[in-house]
Amino acid sequence: SHIIRPQGDVLYEMLEILPLLNSGVMVHFHDICTPKDYFDEWIYERNRFWNEQYLLEAFLSFNKKFKIILATNYLFHHHYELFISKCPILEIDRKKKPERETGSFWIKKI
Repeated sequence: SHIIRPQGDVLYEMLEILPLLNSGVMVHFHDICTPKDYFDEWIYERNRFWNEQYLLEAFLSFNKKFKIILATNYLFHHHYELFISKCPILEIDRKKKPERETGSFWIKKI
């Protein structure tokens, strides 16, 4: 649902499931724009008031039990040429939709 709400799926996944995972388990989140905020288009045009990303950021802050493996939006904005050279399909996709950015975010339980 991408939304933090009482008794919701995001809270359950983040606070109940993630802490119980075995060491070595990798977890994927989609539609995570970290280190940027959610896209203006999503908020103002599509009325997506998602907030899952903020809980994920708080969960990972000072959390020594999880390691960030891949944050594609970070790579997109800070290492674009290298990122595209490793994932050329993204450049093809970007030519079709220039406003599109990536949002895959991977973590691993240590």
